[in-house]
Amino acid sequence: MELDVFSGRPNPAWTLTHAESEELAALLQGLAASDPSPAVYEGLGYRGLLVRPLGGPGLRIVRGAVREDLEGGRTWHDPDRHIERLLIEKARAQVTPDLHEWARREAGLD
Repeated sequence: MELDVFSGRPNPAWTLTHAESEELAALLQGLAASDPSPAVYEGLGYRGLLVRPLGGPGLRIVRGAVREDLEGGRTWHDPDRHIERLLIEKARAQVTPDLHEWARREAGLD
C-alpha cells in the first residue's frame, strides 16, 4: 500500500495484513466495471492510493475510481468510495495525524 501524496520524497507505504487484504478483495469483487474516466490524479498533492499486490497489476484508487495501474488497464466505479475510505482509515496507523487528516480532506472524505 502507498499513499500517493509526495513529490521528491518517498510516499508513506505499508503492508496490509492478510485480513485487510481479504477485506479489500471482497470490496473489489463487488464493484461494477466502468469506462475509464479522465485522469484525476495528476499534479501535486493527493493522488490517491496505490495497491501493489504480489503477482498482479497494481491498482490506483482515487475519487471513486479503481484502475489497474497499467496501460489499457480496467477501471471500476466505487460510487460510495468504500475502498478509498477503508484504505485511508488504515493509513491512520502509518502516517502522522496531520498527514492523515490532510489526506482525508484532500480526498474529499470529510
